[in-house]
Formats: sequence, structure tokens, C-alpha cells
Amino acid sequence: MSKDTNYFNYPICLHKDLFFSPLDALNNMFDFAIVAYAESLNGSKKERIDYTIKHFGVTIGNIERTYQNGLALQNYTHPMPFVGINKEIWFDYYKNIDDKTEYQIALLAAHQAIKSILGKKTAIKTNKAMIVARMFGFTSPKEIKEPCELMQKYSQRYWMDKLITDLELSWNLRTFSNHLRGMYVSYDLEYTEIARISEASKQSAKIKNLKALKKQALQAVTDSVTDNYLSVTDTS
Repeated sequence: MSKDTNYFNYPICLHKDLFFSPLDALNNMFDFAIVAYAESLNGSKKERIDYTIKHFGVTIGNIERTYQNGLALQNYTHPMPFVGINKEIWFDYYKNIDDKTEYQIALLAAHQAIKSILGKKTAIKTNKAMIVARMFGFTSPKEIKEPCELMQKYSQRYWMDKLITDLELSWNLRTFSNHLRGMYVSYDLEYTEIARISEASKQSAKIKNLKALKKQALQAVTDSVTDNYLSVTDTS
């Protein structure tokens, strides 16, 4: 079984309803993924849907409703970050959504947010503001005009640190930050590997800064020589 059968892929904008109407958001993730895959196939609509159902190993109660909703959801703003939700996690939340607390939904949102930031990379540097933005369906913090109350809550250091810690303890996340603006995150690498990447990036930044300082020094000398030459020329 290929890896893509274990994940429902969807655009991060579908997170905008995750806190406020979680069941609808989960349905939209499912419908989007099913229809997006079906639309990528050849054949009649029935053939494509039948193959998609078999591909993902799922059942659909109302196929036409799923199809029409999923089709409408394909109309999203480009470019848009995508992320895959593991089917087991999706079914757990979908079947038990009435028993999930706000904080458990926040854990899912943060988990998916970080995965969307990682994309296909094994590790990446990010920051808490970006994670919060993705949790609530925004591509980046720049898109946020008026943060809602829940967004303000999870932007607080206490709540974000709690989310990160619990994701590390129970969701296989690993993070590393050592005198950095932001942090490195990964679901694939061990802490020593992430630390090595972090330190290497700091060294690269130092070298880049050193080169910039030398370039500025050279430019200052060049400008000074040019000014002196023009001054001598003007007086002769």
C-alpha cells in the first residue's frame, strides 16, 4: 500500500473552521482529498469515484454530496500550502469529536500546521507566529488582520510552549533552538541531527555576515578613492 493512501491531503485554509466547527472542517478535509484525487484520474465520474474509494479504503455515505462539496472546495486561493492528515488521526477525531476538548483540537491544529510548514523537508526553521497562523488557516502571519480570541490565546507563550511540549511528548515532534530567532522542527530527525543543522546554519549566517561586512568595507574604500579623485579633478 502506497503512502498516499494513508493521508488525506488538503489546503491549510480549511483550518479556518477547525476550532469553531470541527466536524465541518474534518468533513471538508475528507471531501477535498477524495474529490481532488478523483479529479486527477481518467474515466467516468463513477469510475473515478469507485477507484478513489478503493484507493483510500473508505466508505462514503452520500457520494454526490461529498463530490459536490469537494468540488466546491477546489476553488481556493493560489498558492496555498497543503498538508496531509493521517487517516487514523482523522478517523479518531471524526468519530470522537464530541469528546475532544478545545486543547485536543489545538494539538491537532498545531501538528498539522507544523507539517504544512515542513512540507517535504525533514527539518526546517520556523517560529511560533507562523505555527499559530497555520493553525487557524492562514498562509503566514502577514495575512492576519484581526486575530480572534482563540488565536490570541494560543499566541501566548504559555499555551504555545505547552502545545510544543505535548507534541514532542506524544506526537513524535522534535524541536531545537539554541540562541536562535525561532526554532528547528522535525518529525523525522533525531535531536542530534537537528542540533547539527541548527549549528551549521548559524555558522553559515556568520560567514554570510562576514562577507557582507568585507563587501561594505571595500565599497567604502572605493567610494572614498572615487571622491578623492573627483575632488582633485575639480580643483585642477
